[in-house]
Amino acid sequence: MILIVGGTSDANRLAGGIAQNGDAYIMTVTTETGRKMAENCGIDAVVHPFTPEKIKRFILDHGVDVVLDASHPHAGEISRQLIEACCTMDILYIRYERKQTGLTEEGNQYVVDSMEDAASLAPTLAKRILVTGSKHAALWEATACTVIYRVLPTSEVLRELESLHVGMDRILAQKGPFSFDQNRTTLVDFDIDALVMKESGTTSLTGEKIRAARSLGIPCIVVRRPVIDYPNCYSTDEEILNVLEEVK
Repeated sequence: MILIVGGTSDANRLAGGIAQNGDAYIMTVTTETGRKMAENCGIDAVVHPFTPEKIKRFILDHGVDVVLDASHPHAGEISRQLIEACCTMDILYIRYERKQTGLTEEGNQYVVDSMEDAASLAPTLAKRILVTGSKHAALWEATACTVIYRVLPTSEVLRELESLHVGMDRILAQKGPFSFDQNRTTLVDFDIDALVMKESGTTSLTGEKIRAARSLGIPCIVVRRPVIDYPNCYSTDEEILNVLEEVK
C-alpha cells in the first residue's frame, strides 16, 4: 500500500498515474479544502492531519509499505516527521519535489528565510502588500501595512480572515496558478506596491509572479523553501512512477 501525503496538485496528478498502473494507494490531506480539490480530480482522499505518532499509527493500521511525500514545498515540518517515521519503521520514503525557481537578490527582489522575516521587511519597502494565502494573516495584520490577501475561494479561508476583521475589500478569492498578465493586472488594480510570496516552484508559476512585479518596478519578497535533506527525491512524475514500479 502506498501512502500519498497530498494537498497539492502534484499529489492529485501522481495519484492518477499510480491508479492507472494498478497500484493500491491511500491519500491523506490536512484540510477539507484539500479533500475537495482531490475529489474534483477524481481522487479519494481522507482528511487526516499528522503528528509523529499519528504517522506511525496510520502506517501500521493501513499496511503502508511506501510513503510518497507530495506535500507542499513549504510544508517542511510534515516532511521531516515523515522521513523520521519511515527511517524508524524501515518504510520506503519517496519525495516529489517541484523544480525550484532560480532566486537571486537583484533589483527589487528580496529573498528571506521565513514569513516572519518577510513581515519585518515589508513595512520598510511598501504600504500596500499582496500576500498569497491566509495561514499567516494574523502575523500580517500586526504590521503597519495594508495587506491584500489572495486566497482560495473557500468558506473556511474566508471565515478565518473574517475572524481577524479583514474586510472583503482586502480579500481576492481566486484559485491559481496565475499567468503573467493576471498577476500584473491584480497588482495594478489593487494599487500594490510590494508582493510577498513563497518560492513554490514551476507548478505554481512563481516566475510569472516575479516577472509581473518586476515589470511594474514593484519590490518582490520571496520566502525560500525550508532546507531539507530529502532521501529518494525526484522532480518528475516519470521518475516517481518508475521507482514505484521497481519496488513492486
